[in-house]
Amino acid sequence: MAAHDDAPEGGALAAAFGAWGRLVAASWELHLLLVCGALFMLPEIPTDADVIKTALAAGVTLIAVLPSIAWRAPHLARAWFASTGGRLLVAAAVVAALSAWAAEDVVWSSAMSDRVLQLVLAHVAAILGCVAARRHPDALGSALMTVALIAAVVGVLQALGLENSLSPPPERSPSGEREIVSLMGNTNRAGALLALGVAALSAVLVLPRQGSRGPLLSALALALTTTTLVLTEGRGARLAATLGVLATVLPLLVWKPGGGAPRARPAWLWLAGALLAGVVGAVACGGTDVLLARKLPDSAPILSGEDVTTEVRLSLWRSTSAMVADAPFSGHGLGRFRAVFPDYREQAEASVVGLRGLPTAAWHPHNELLLGFAEGGLIGGGLLLLLLLLSLRRAWIVAREDRTAADLVALAVLVAGTAVGMLQDAWTSPGTALPFFAAVGYVWTPAAVGPPGAGRRTALVVALLALLCVGPMVRARLAGHWGAWRFQRIAAVEGINLENFELLTRAAAAAPRDEDLQRMLQHTGMRIMAQAPQVARQVSPHVADAVLRLETLGVADR
Repeated sequence: MAAHDDAPEGGALAAAFGAWGRLVAASWELHLLLVCGALFMLPEIPTDADVIKTALAAGVTLIAVLPSIAWRAPHLARAWFASTGGRLLVAAAVVAALSAWAAEDVVWSSAMSDRVLQLVLAHVAAILGCVAARRHPDALGSALMTVALIAAVVGVLQALGLENSLSPPPERSPSGEREIVSLMGNTNRAGALLALGVAALSAVLVLPRQGSRGPLLSALALALTTTTLVLTEGRGARLAATLGVLATVLPLLVWKPGGGAPRARPAWLWLAGALLAGVVGAVACGGTDVLLARKLPDSAPILSGEDVTTEVRLSLWRSTSAMVADAPFSGHGLGRFRAVFPDYREQAEASVVGLRGLPTAAWHPHNELLLGFAEGGLIGGGLLLLLLLLSLRRAWIVAREDRTAADLVALAVLVAGTAVGMLQDAWTSPGTALPFFAAVGYVWTPAAVGPPGAGRRTALVVALLALLCVGPMVRARLAGHWGAWRFQRIAAVEGINLENFELLTRAAAAAPRDEDLQRMLQHTGMRIMAQAPQVARQVSPHVADAVLRLETLGVADR
């Protein structure tokens, strides 16, 4: 540890903050994209928070990130699409898109728009991973540390009852306890993001950069992130974080002289101490019960698979497997999971109520590979599986041979991201998908790329076309859900009246392909007419518009 004690801790901490600031300035695109995907949150979002997060991240990408890539790193964008990883991801998306085009009675919906935006963001994140690998290898770890640390602070404040606007109160929580959602909308996504943060911070801490003057900042960040992860009581996230930490440790244990010169002696004590401090901090905030990770009250043993959350996942996997079996080669099409899944959904799972006793809708099978097979069939899902396996293999080889902190971060994020991707929507939810695909891009960066600036004109044209084609999707998603959020916030204070109801009608009109907004308009309008028949004449046309849009989408009878 003497190598880290050559300066007072205060000076080491200041130096660490200075190095972090310079890294943020040099790789602002990656930091900005991860912040938009993970840290933007509004209180009382009426529908899925990821809709706004995805649209916001896509809007920032179109306005700021893509032009920067096209001007500063067009050769690295070309390198990504020329790599095996880039080609596999493109091919998997093309297969699923062709399946949607070939399906009968397909109507373009907001769910399909979201999948397009998610794919655009995945490729942009991968390109930024290539940029990081070539120019700023520590940028991925720095960006994840920034995001995870802020999310951890918010989560701890929620655990202590000091932040109440984003976390549902106990009377609305299925467990009867205050949930630690941080800035991710629910505990599962918060736990997944924190798991990626624990994995990345472990790599940064255990193998400090050459010339590093002290691991104190990384140790504090890892301890706080671990504390919040334990407080979320997410078992899948804890498993993912554990696998990520193991992925950090194993390459250092199997490294042999001749495979690469180590930059620094592994800081095992710092790593163990930070993780232990995080667990102790969680017990101090939430008591020993948080270690049991029982999010929903149930008498079944924790590892029995009989608790509600596990039963729901197993049911979703069975139903999605039936979807795959019905269209094994063609798949059901890109973005069509939600439209097709109700025909396969098990009644017992559909009867499980959500917050406030409302019925639930299945947007995702809680397994990213199953989603790939359901949308793209055996071909599309197989391509996605091949991309995952080859990326993990390549990351392991690079981390074992080079043994740098940046390479360990990429491997740890891929392993932890794979684990949470098998349990939830971690590759489509922007908070976790963006760092995961940035790690994919990092490991597929070729050793030799074209000269800087090569293909700049073509890249600028592509960026312009993306703005023209994808921009309207972003605008519709933001306008619709922002308007619905404003309606709900105002109605919570003033009650529903014709004036704020107009906000909802404009939001639904701005996103006519959005099933959730049309149902919100329909149900709100019908409730108004039932409670105030004298205004039925003003409200009924808007309800009729919502019903007509639902019929156009083919979901009016659901």
